[in-house]
Amino acid sequence: MDTRTVGDLKILIPDLDPRDLDTVEEPPDGELLEALVDGADWAGLELDTARLRLSRLVQVNLANATWRRPTVSGCRFEQVDLSGARLEDATIERCEFVGCRLTGLQLTDTTLKNVIFDNCRLDYAILTQVRTTGPTAVLDCNLDHATMTHCQLGQTVISRCQFDEVETHRLRPTRRRSPRNRPVDHDRHLKPSGQRRHRRPDQRTRGHPRPRTGSDRTSGLG
Repeated sequence: MDTRTVGDLKILIPDLDPRDLDTVEEPPDGELLEALVDGADWAGLELDTARLRLSRLVQVNLANATWRRPTVSGCRFEQVDLSGARLEDATIERCEFVGCRLTGLQLTDTTLKNVIFDNCRLDYAILTQVRTTGPTAVLDCNLDHATMTHCQLGQTVISRCQFDEVETHRLRPTRRRSPRNRPVDHDRHLKPSGQRRHRRPDQRTRGHPRPRTGSDRTSGLG
């Protein structure tokens, strides 16, 4: 595994050698291992308790897919279409999503660890009870109209993202340490870098924390 540094986080990312991967065209039944999938049309793919490991998916159509209890580890997704997909009770570790279309993606009861979303569309995504148990980064992504409910996003960097009408509900804070090693309660705010969330004038603000802006940092949600 390689390591990518984002802010003060060191994130493990997959180190996939194309020579070690087998070309796969047919959708998996229960496991995808050390596979290279390029340009496959797997729209609407339904998986139950599947394992995707050490694989690279390039320009794969997985729109409206439904995955229940999947384990995804050591994978790289490049320009993959997961729009409208539903992932329930998922575990995602040591993965990269680069240039992917995740519009309307529904993540429920999902755990993320060592995951990077880079230049992805996450507009209208619905995140419910999503937990980051290890370093996670969301970089240069579109999060317009996304909804986050009961999420715990400790050790998460959100940088240079586009926000418009993002809704957050009951995000749980975590206690972390400042650079001077003093205990800091990072309150209940989502803290994206570089962009400000906009809100309709008639929308209530009570109970909906307003994100802060600034340089790359780790969010205080966990």
